[in-house]
Amino acid sequence: MTRDVILGQAVVDQFPVFADDGYSKVSGESSFIVNIWKDAVLQVASYTITEIGTSGEYKITFTPSAEGYWACEVLINSNKQLWFGEYIVSKADIEFSSSMAEDGATARFTVWGEDVHGRAGWLTSMTAEVRDASGALVVSLGSGIGPSPDGTFLFTCLVPVLHYNVPYYLSIVASNGSNSWVGNCGFVRVE
Repeated sequence: MTRDVILGQAVVDQFPVFADDGYSKVSGESSFIVNIWKDAVLQVASYTITEIGTSGEYKITFTPSAEGYWACEVLINSNKQLWFGEYIVSKADIEFSSSMAEDGATARFTVWGEDVHGRAGWLTSMTAEVRDASGALVVSLGSGIGPSPDGTFLFTCLVPVLHYNVPYYLSIVASNGSNSWVGNCGFVRVE
């Protein structure tokens, strides 16, 4: 059965290692041969395998680098058992949200993205610009400070560039590795 995975997020899967009797689990196994495929092409991909406690269950983790059909096969060297996992990797749809506060001198924007699972805490960087209703650049906010532990990014600018009761929007570009998402959030500075 294939699992859906969001591009940029790690795949975490689990497999058992059985003894020759076919049902007892073997702890302490360390010899595996791993092949990771994308769209039927063998990939050079980093992965980790760790045992979950001393349960004879093992966790494999890797991060797909592109959209597509991914497969992971693990050959357990000691008994020649084979475990196989399948994944459909796709770029997440992200909706951006923001809040704004100002102290008369500095405006602070907190910006975050959300996917179908909630807060997109896996985003690694974000840039933003303030634009007016016609799309003209008001001020570039540059790279945000973050991500914070809750997946937000902080941007600041001087308040005098923002007029009262004028509609603006944040033009946002968020990324994780070489993948990026673009969005907008509207706001108005109210007297």
